[in-house]
Amino acid sequence: MQKGQISIDLLLSILAAIIILVSFNVLINSSYLSQDRISTKQQLDLENEKIVNLITQTQIIDDSNFTINTTLAKIYYLTENKIQLRKYPDINIQNNLLTLSIDNGKEKIESSKRFSKNPNTKIILGVNELKGSIVITNE
Repeated sequence: MQKGQISIDLLLSILAAIIILVSFNVLINSSYLSQDRISTKQQLDLENEKIVNLITQTQIIDDSNFTINTTLAKIYYLTENKIQLRKYPDINIQNNLLTLSIDNGKEKIESSKRFSKNPNTKIILGVNELKGSIVITNE
């Protein structure tokens, strides 16, 4: 080997180091996005559980007239461009199934839970165009 010449072993070592560093970077980014998805799902599950428990507990006071106003908490989530946003989840109720969802631009993260209620209990979503508000009434 002449003076100033780079050996093949050194080139292969540098190439292996670069490949390892790039692999770690991909692994860390993937883990970070997975953690954000889990965090968003947990927030949705907590809010869903809160509302489902509230609706189900209205069966206890079925014999009286009442109105319950509540508002969902805003959910923190990471967009496709890794920007953290906070907004009310989308609410959907069908056949005693409450579904809360957030669309982060890449995928739709959902939480669904079943509840039971009396036939004369009504659930109204988004009263007065206020997103995230829920009114439960019994007449």
